[in-house]
Amino acid sequence: MQDPANRTLNQLEGATERPTGLSEQAQRARELRNVRLNDLQVEDLRVLIVEDQGLGYVVPLALDVLAIRPDAAGRFAGDLLAAVERLPSGFWLTHPDLRRRIERIQARRLADEFGD
Repeated sequence: MQDPANRTLNQLEGATERPTGLSEQAQRARELRNVRLNDLQVEDLRVLIVEDQGLGYVVPLALDVLAIRPDAAGRFAGDLLAAVERLPSGFWLTHPDLRRRIERIQARRLADEFGD
């Protein structure tokens, strides 16, 4: 079996319909579905998360980045973390392992900012 990181969201989840009239960001998210996961940049991850695309694959990658750089920037400092934190509670309920990871990142960030 091929490593998912070497595949695209369209390969992993199947191609999605391309409706007309998408916002620029939504159109970008559709294009990013054809980029191999290991080639996605911070801003790409942010766009996919905000546009609710491939979250089961994209959020773990975002958390990998945030574990090293909680203030990772797509367009501005901390925007990747902000996108992840805005995910609906239903996502976190169905992915408790990822919820624990973001909680550790948030706790470490607060400790770094405000001290132990």
